[in-house]
Amino acid sequence: NMNLVHNSTNASNPLNANSVKWAASGGWGLSGTKYGAFSCTTCHIPKTSNILRIKTGITVLDTSKGNIPGGSNSPVNFQSRTLTNTFGNYSAPVGGYSNSQRICETCHSATSYHKYTQTKIRHEEDAALKNCIICHEHNKGFKPIGACTICHARPQGARAAVLGQFTTSGNSHHVQGVKVTDQLCYQCHWEANIDGTVNTAYHGGSLTPGAPVRLVRYKNGLRPTVYKDMTSAVLYTANGSRTEFQKINNHCLGCHSAPSNSTQPFGDGKTPKQYAWDGKSIDERYSQTGTTPWGKYSDTATTNVSPKDTQIKAFSAHGNAGVNKRGWNLTETWPNTSGSVNVLCYDCHNSHGSAVSGVTSNYSSATGKYKGAILKATTAGKGGYSVTYKPQAGGSAGTKDAYNPGAGLCFDCHNTATAGTKPWGYTGTYGSTQAVLGYWDTPYFTTGTFAPTQRYAYKAFNATHKGGHFGVSSAMLTTPSASINGLCTPCHDPHGVSPTLSQAYAVPLLKGTWLTSPYLEDAAPVNINELRGGGSQAPGTLAVGSTPQYHIDQNTFGQETYPAQGKEAPTGTKSIKWSFADTTNRVAQTSAQFGGLCLNCHSQASIAPSAASAAPAWKSLARVHNTVKGWGSTGTGNANSAAHSFTCSKCHTTHNYRLPRLMVTNCLDYKLRGQVNKTAAAPVKRSQNSNNGSGGGGGGYPGGGGGIPDGKATGTAGEDAAYLGAWFFGSNADPTGYRTCHDVTTAGGTTYPTGHLWNTKTPW
Repeated sequence: NMNLVHNSTNASNPLNANSVKWAASGGWGLSGTKYGAFSCTTCHIPKTSNILRIKTGITVLDTSKGNIPGGSNSPVNFQSRTLTNTFGNYSAPVGGYSNSQRICETCHSATSYHKYTQTKIRHEEDAALKNCIICHEHNKGFKPIGACTICHARPQGARAAVLGQFTTSGNSHHVQGVKVTDQLCYQCHWEANIDGTVNTAYHGGSLTPGAPVRLVRYKNGLRPTVYKDMTSAVLYTANGSRTEFQKINNHCLGCHSAPSNSTQPFGDGKTPKQYAWDGKSIDERYSQTGTTPWGKYSDTATTNVSPKDTQIKAFSAHGNAGVNKRGWNLTETWPNTSGSVNVLCYDCHNSHGSAVSGVTSNYSSATGKYKGAILKATTAGKGGYSVTYKPQAGGSAGTKDAYNPGAGLCFDCHNTATAGTKPWGYTGTYGSTQAVLGYWDTPYFTTGTFAPTQRYAYKAFNATHKGGHFGVSSAMLTTPSASINGLCTPCHDPHGVSPTLSQAYAVPLLKGTWLTSPYLEDAAPVNINELRGGGSQAPGTLAVGSTPQYHIDQNTFGQETYPAQGKEAPTGTKSIKWSFADTTNRVAQTSAQFGGLCLNCHSQASIAPSAASAAPAWKSLARVHNTVKGWGSTGTGNANSAAHSFTCSKCHTTHNYRLPRLMVTNCLDYKLRGQVNKTAAAPVKRSQNSNNGSGGGGGGYPGGGGGIPDGKATGTAGEDAAYLGAWFFGSNADPTGYRTCHDVTTAGGTTYPTGHLWNTKTPW
């Protein structure tokens, strides 16, 4: 059958006379060309000691046009289609060999692999490809029709197997719901033709170990048809270097850009922005160069603000790392510990698909619900990687830190210093000098050493991880409208801040708005015996006072000094006036700006009182949230934020913490006065000294010391003259002392200390 030979004169033969190897000499296998004409009898004979009637010696018809490497009657020994070293030599000696009797190799002189004398062996690591006919079919003239999906279903030297990554179990994001065919390879690879055949003009070099792969670079939403290095093509060498990984960015972002938003390269009905939560391309988020100060308030001589405005955040923290600052210390000065090396597409994603199972995304794709993120998975010795890795689920419901592989990838990168067990490290790869986690967090959001327990030793006695967004500390009182599902991406977009948001309030990499806390960290009072005075006592003779170390609007945005009758500021802190009459020096943002991300799941209606409602129940959720700016009800004394104008971040952190409900403060817990490690219910010494009626009831929050208000003496003669003014915030009876909103006023509920605790979740 003339259709079965390399090059018959039959026009339908798939391998014609224009072979690349002999194009300059006018082809081969035909009369008058290289070797002369081929026929069935060139290779076959009715009776032979070889299988499949293969001759024991091959001779070409026209040696004047060139001879095969073994010369006339080149010997062939072909005994099996399945045993190693039958079609081609898979285990050539070091330095190659001088001749071969394998059926394929005996004739080959100009191929890249499997030729008569050979130093480079093709498929040498793939035992499954002992049969050349799998890829080079006899009835197609041995041309590698279908070679993409056949060959790359298996590792090819140091190149990883990729076909399996496209299957449903492989979590492919690229080809979904349709069969993976060789024609689809053309969309991303110059090595493939549009009809699914191998483009030998570009694939030849790829057969050489370490040779670059030629990737297509889309432009204006179209697949280019003319090859041009670095314009329509990206030459990527899989050696594991940052330089090469950067090249892949150019390839990926060609499709994942605004001009390609409606492109359907794989004919599966999916576009590059199909699962974009904001309707924007990845490039529109990743490649932007905008920045904003992390904090929106400056620490000055007249304020006491946490100086977070010195940290500049990039809208693309991963794609513009050089200008993105991050880091923390135990003095609350917010140094920059970030590196300048960008996180690249190929750091987090595979190109074809991923073997990572489980929940990898917060959307549903054709590959399955919560799948399709093609998370990074590597194999040692393949693709330039020296480690086998794929992200895993971790934690547990019991320890309140259960996370899925989609978060495991983030955790592994943020908490691994150098490559080794993982493909990268925050120091070795990206140049950061500190693990990428927040001041309030622990690695992997589980039990560990919380930074605040290092800063304040007394906080360490209750340092066990209580939970967070990967596991609640106790049953919730309201039901969120969405689930975190053990992932980071419901709240964070690793590609960048969406241009659809108020970007200045959506760092770092948030899917909603948030304002980091402008307030310094709260702490318990240092002393319990500061001098106070009042009534008939001489000024400053009662050793009963405490200077509050909590930070609220009145000592954060205020100015001037402590009242003369109070205690001067502790060493190392500023002297800021507590002015409850000042309602202007407060946060300027609305809850939609400083808590829009939170409100996506926790609606204001479900957690806050209405503006006109009566005072919510003591220590209730609504009572606590009455302090949020704009949420104060008329029945609590905080209407129009008269006393408090807090942000969400004043009281809550975002990931996990040692206090329930992600609370970062329990500044009113009486047990901690004096910064002691105390778990007993009995309070530390409370200011309740009294002399002739003065001082009674002092020390309860936020009074800081009692006394009879000036001009309102009702006791013995001379008290009014002896009284030196209100103590820290005024006395129990002083309605301007702003302490009634923190006291239980109902009958039987005023007992100290429980009458002063402000919520039910965070007493230590």
